[in-house]
Amino acid sequence: MSKAQGLPLSTIILAALGLVVLIILFALLTGRLAIFGRGLAECPGSCLAPYVGDTPDTSASCDTTFTRDVPGTYVERGQEGIPIEKIRKCSKCCIAIA
Repeated sequence: MSKAQGLPLSTIILAALGLVVLIILFALLTGRLAIFGRGLAECPGSCLAPYVGDTPDTSASCDTTFTRDVPGTYVERGQEGIPIEKIRKCSKCCIAIA
């Protein structure tokens, strides 16, 4: 019987973890991670009183007859390619009542 040669399981796991770390570093350094995060925070309904910066319009409110406020921080849709500092955020994100 001949002994099989191969890589130990621990080496394969370490190589896979190293590859994941390299991909995350590449995404951080090229700014691609911000694009992914921006897509997750888009308002799924209508964006009320969009603003740029850190001061939302606190007087904005959803029409409670047909919509409801979605808690959280959202950005207005369709802002691909816009620099982070110029992104329009929603003071309120309203979705239709089902």
